Amino acid sequence: MNLTQEDKTWLTDRVNEFTSYRTNTHSSKRRMGQLFNVACSTLAALATMHDDTTVRWVTLTRPPGNMCPVRFDFVLSDMAHEARWARGRMVDFWVAGADHTTQMRVDNALFDTDSKRLSVRIMGFTWNHASITALLSTHGRRQDDRHVIDGYVRLGKLAKAANAANEAVSRFLHIVERIPSGTTGHRILDTVYRKSTSDSPSPSTKAPHQATLSNLPDTFRTNQQTITLTTDQQAAFALAMAGHLISSINAAFGTGKTLLAAIIAAYYVKRGMGPIIVTTTTNNGAAQFTNTLLTLKGFPDLHILRYLSETAFLDESPATPADIHEILKSLGSQFDSKLTSAERMLCARFTKGRTLYEEYARNPERSMHMSESEIEEYILAEKEVSECVKKMVTLMFKVRAPDILLLTTASLINTTSTGGIFKTHIGDRKVIIIDEASQVPEPIFACITTLFPDASQLYVGDVNQLQPHTKCPPDANPALFGARSITDVLAQSPLLPRATLITTFRAHPALNALPNILSYNGTLVSGARAEDRRLLLDRIHFPNPHIPFALVNVRGYSVRAPTRSHSNEYEAQACSSLIDYLLDVAKLDPQQICVITFYREQYRLLQDFATSRHIEIATVDSIQGREMDVVILLTTRTGMEGTASTFVDNRLRLNVAITRCRHGQFILGQVASLRSLPHWGTVVRWAESINAVVQSTQLERLFPSC
Repeated sequence: MNLTQEDKTWLTDRVNEFTSYRTNTHSSKRRMGQLFNVACSTLAALATMHDDTTVRWVTLTRPPGNMCPVRFDFVLSDMAHEARWARGRMVDFWVAGADHTTQMRVDNALFDTDSKRLSVRIMGFTWNHASITALLSTHGRRQDDRHVIDGYVRLGKLAKAANAANEAVSRFLHIVERIPSGTTGHRILDTVYRKSTSDSPSPSTKAPHQATLSNLPDTFRTNQQTITLTTDQQAAFALAMAGHLISSINAAFGTGKTLLAAIIAAYYVKRGMGPIIVTTTTNNGAAQFTNTLLTLKGFPDLHILRYLSETAFLDESPATPADIHEILKSLGSQFDSKLTSAERMLCARFTKGRTLYEEYARNPERSMHMSESEIEEYILAEKEVSECVKKMVTLMFKVRAPDILLLTTASLINTTSTGGIFKTHIGDRKVIIIDEASQVPEPIFACITTLFPDASQLYVGDVNQLQPHTKCPPDANPALFGARSITDVLAQSPLLPRATLITTFRAHPALNALPNILSYNGTLVSGARAEDRRLLLDRIHFPNPHIPFALVNVRGYSVRAPTRSHSNEYEAQACSSLIDYLLDVAKLDPQQICVITFYREQYRLLQDFATSRHIEIATVDSIQGREMDVVILLTTRTGMEGTASTFVDNRLRLNVAITRCRHGQFILGQVASLRSLPHWGTVVRWAESINAVVQSTQLERLFPSC
């Protein structure tokens, strides 16, 4: 792209003080929108850079049984990695002699690192099940008592509803520029980007609602317990209820931010400040927030709705009683007296079709041997659901409009775009709460402000946790302009009202010393009692008997895979031994243990073993917002130096990794390699200062019964 000198000057100012926003607001808003669009388009393209673009000749085998939609299995050989063959991706399938291609989708894909073979199952749709079956009958053959067919396959794009936020933003034209002057959204932009109080916007960034600690409750009940807010939680609650047009709560790990944010959301509605939206970056996060809301007592008439896309439903995202399909199925019985006869018929059609569809979708074994009449019934059920769903949503907003709508940020943009399911229904939202805000990129903030120019915004997150993930270096232009965390942006605004949560209830108090050194400058306060975090200390002889922590030095070396990820057989063996000790000697339950890896290749290496022991294994980048009793953290890589260590030694990623456990943590790695890194070197020195370094060959000494 050819840039003028004026453009280059503006971009330089944009990444620094951004004084041009104050001197020429209209021009800056227009340029910001263009910049976000280009940056997100580039990031979306980079995310597909490793897609398999080859047209492949394969032999497809139909699995035993009579499934609907029809499935086919095939194997791709000599693959360096999955090449983005993943559940939900579209696949174009063509048979020589056929007059058109057939659209299918990936049902599952399993990559074997040793053989470099990718086993793929693809499936059709109910609307093309008959035509694919006919294609198989015309062009297929019998082989080893199976139906097979030869043809070409090519990986397609993600379904629109499953697109990541960058893809969604890249289609959103005139971001920021469309925000009308004088609206809440315009004043929010001024609050964030005008960095001098001398020229702060008028009117004030504070709305009429006022709240102080004296007129807000400090005790709340859930299904399990009565909770009294800490002093810092009370201050954050008061900030949220004060009616600021935009504000933020910077919440360290384990400080109860989800519970507090749920209380704030419910109280907004109780105080007449709703309806509202709660959005987060992941379906798991939205489910966790929803379930937390549902446990609150004292808000009996709260209408909660969690939206999840059909792709997320099929991926078995955690379900909640407030999921949209559950709410839609209940409308007929719950509001029968308020419905017309036509509306009752609509509800009956939808509920019958959706119930049958879910029985097959969530129970694949039932769909393996379907009769022709069952296939016809299933196809009709999916058609009924597809035809009814938008009418059902309209009916829901008539009889049970949600006070709180929860969904991912990508879904928020997709469902309010042209043709989106909520396009004409949620323009009245008064407040938007953005949870896990550190993972929300600045362009999403711009989109939300553009889509809802009359809504105030509350951001809840931790500036010391993971920022938006990109497929390019953090100092590259697409990342600088399209993936900067909104929490980082908000932290630079002196006008922004903010509160901080620092009392953490997660870990054994002695374990908070490390994140206090690495990330929180000694500000963390331990809310948990040491006597309540003795699960490991009562069973294991740690080098320091008062601290449930061990840095396990593993001799050996890592290997770089074609995917550019890393694995380490020596570390995997040490991890396997440690797990067996924890299960067989310490008598821990499998669900109390989680293995966290920095590298996906190490995840693959240990996945089968972890599954055989019923142990959860996850990558650091997927675990933010979660907590476990016992964590085994695998660093994997050896021989690191210079910029090669930026991934594993990223301070934010490291902070997430070391703050997931409640009762104790084991870190496995080559101490000599870790010592040479800036942040990991701090971890090593801390572990040495508390006498917590052990050799992997001496793990059995930690277990008294060995």
